Amino acid sequence: MLMSDGVLNPVNDSEGNEAAKIRERLNRPETDEALVWSVTAALQAHIGESTLYLPPVLAGASFGVALMDSDGSLIEANPAFAALLGREVDSLTGVSLSEISSGSEHEKRRRELVNGEREHYDVYLGTPDGGSECFTVSVVRASGEGSFVAAVVGGGSSEEVEWHGAIFDQMADALFVHDIEGRILKVNQQACESLGYSRGDLLSMNVTEIEHGLTPAKLDEMWRSLTPGEPVTVAGKHKRKDGVVFPVEVRVGLSEEGGRTVMVALARDVTEREEAQSAREKVEKRFHQLFENSIDALFVHDQNGRFVDCNAEACRSLGYSRGELLDLTVSDISVDTLTEEEKAERTEPTLWERAMGAELGRIVGFERTHLRRKDGTVYPVEVGVGSIDYEG
Repeated sequence: MLMSDGVLNPVNDSEGNEAAKIRERLNRPETDEALVWSVTAALQAHIGESTLYLPPVLAGASFGVALMDSDGSLIEANPAFAALLGREVDSLTGVSLSEISSGSEHEKRRRELVNGEREHYDVYLGTPDGGSECFTVSVVRASGEGSFVAAVVGGGSSEEVEWHGAIFDQMADALFVHDIEGRILKVNQQACESLGYSRGDLLSMNVTEIEHGLTPAKLDEMWRSLTPGEPVTVAGKHKRKDGVVFPVEVRVGLSEEGGRTVMVALARDVTEREEAQSAREKVEKRFHQLFENSIDALFVHDQNGRFVDCNAEACRSLGYSRGELLDLTVSDISVDTLTEEEKAERTEPTLWERAMGAELGRIVGFERTHLRRKDGTVYPVEVGVGSIDYEG
């Protein structure tokens, strides 16, 4: 837990006594809280649903950092972590923390961490000289079944890596730390560059001055909606010093610093992404207009022959509503569909087979066939076949 002096200490009394004896014998302080906070926040910004590895700034750090899963097994460790334990980096992957820890409370605390009953705890890991090194295990990501990730940090201090130094000022995202009233406490270099303010300017401001449309009431609502250890991603708009407003994607979470709860926000400028999305939407809208207003009947079906889209002329020519047609397959309207036996006897690929192997968007050929209307009448058509990428 966080003591009044802001140092991370064990919660359990029995292990607290044991840890105190170890510290007294080795004359080693516990892992610096500021360092743990910095590493955890950096990892929260880096790790996504499919990203389970250390970013370069932590992989090459002079202090020990490892990632741990919900079972207590190490996912990855940096060289400094391995060196502290006298191990090779590769030999630590998959190793359970309980196998290399001293003390009997690790498993209990790990379960509490996974269950959301605590956000961090200290563990002592054996070193080559027969002693122990204190590491802090801190939640990085806790939301969603099977997505739990924790950081194991040790062997360093905030003097070695200041929060505004090697970790945060190398981040591509703008970082803001503020209190419950919105007073900005910390920022990184990217925050300054993205908004056009100096660090001193930002540290004298309130977050409501840079988050466009954010009011004290909305900020209070956000605080009450957040759960420690479970950051969320929200859309927002930031206002630069010159008055320009731009869209951002913000990863927001609660953290402990100096014995108080603070909000950590990592903002990414998504102007280019939104412009690209807008351009795609314009192209799609133009395509849909051409598709829908074509004088030819147009059908889109999957490789099983089930219709997934059609235009107005397709519905009109067959006498079906759009909903009715999308419940049908090619064989329901085609009079000349080949049987499986006929397909097996063919020596050349069908138009459909040629289309599936051809370049997307290219018509590979035409053939004459007959379609059956809803009223049962049959009429001749010439069909062109090609393949497209349709919603993935």
